Amino acid sequence: MPAINPSQLERQISAALAHKDDPEHYVRGLQEIVEFYADRTRRSMKASETLIFGQVLRVPKPVLQAITRSIHADPDLPVSMRLTSSTMLWELDYRETRMIAISLMSEVELQMIMERFENWAQDCDDDEVLIWMANEGLMLGKRPSESTPWKKLNMWLQHPSTQVQRLSLLSLLDLVAGHRDDGHLPQVFRLLRGSSEGMRAASQDALLDLLRELAIRSPQETVQFLLDELKGDPDARRLIQKCMDVLPPGLQADLKQVL
Repeated sequence: MPAINPSQLERQISAALAHKDDPEHYVRGLQEIVEFYADRTRRSMKASETLIFGQVLRVPKPVLQAITRSIHADPDLPVSMRLTSSTMLWELDYRETRMIAISLMSEVELQMIMERFENWAQDCDDDEVLIWMANEGLMLGKRPSESTPWKKLNMWLQHPSTQVQRLSLLSLLDLVAGHRDDGHLPQVFRLLRGSSEGMRAASQDALLDLLRELAIRSPQETVQFLLDELKGDPDARRLIQKCMDVLPPGLQADLKQVL
């Protein structure tokens, strides 16, 4: 992997993104950048990761961040160009090109983003990509809370695909962590009500991460939510135990009595 020269990287990105009306050249330029900065030595050390997730080039984060910044700085790129190029990048099946595809979609109308991400998530076993999808694609933590697509997030929580369930939980985590005001928290709790019982095991860790963030932001309401969940789902006991350490001592004592 070559050393990162910021001025050289900027020129490479500018050259790739200059093809605003030619998806093939646009995508080829971005692909050449990620392959140029690929850490192929480290990549060969984890063949199992390649088998599970597709091709992981281990491009340094500063390179991906620079590409993403440049994409966000070009909001006037036509929607049709974003849709075509993001599809081509996703289908290259590199972790890094999928992340760039997600960043390209971030400037599109939210409903269109969610429809595409739902389809993509079902074909994605790479949790790093799902996290990027939530944080750098949907970006609910950076959007006005009144624009939150609650109905769609609820549908995702009930989705038969574990990956789509996880995407919903990761998006809710980004929403909760990204907003200082708590006006949206009651809706988050309503959305999660009864979710622990029907959620697949593979989604439980994402649910736990969200509950721990909620316990920090709104401890009393989180405890009440957990107690309500315990009434309908004995397995919720594990969630309570995993959230215990981030709760105030008094609430910890109350939960220990119940357990």
